[in-house]
Amino acid sequence: MDLVNIVNVFRANIVDITPENVVIELTGTARKIDAICEVLGEYDIVEIARTGAIGLSRGAMAVKNM
Repeated sequence: MDLVNIVNVFRANIVDITPENVVIELTGTARKIDAICEVLGEYDIVEIARTGAIGLSRGAMAVKNM
């Protein structure tokens, strides 16, 4: 299953995409978020934020490395 289909199954949104990175927005229960993380396990998840309103960087560098 490709990434876009996974995002659609979980009713998430792709909010930014570059040749190297994708930023996905998902709201829901902890169980739903755990489930998409498990499905996305074959991809390199650089960072994940499980919180209310947040800010994430765009591009290849994670916020924690800035």
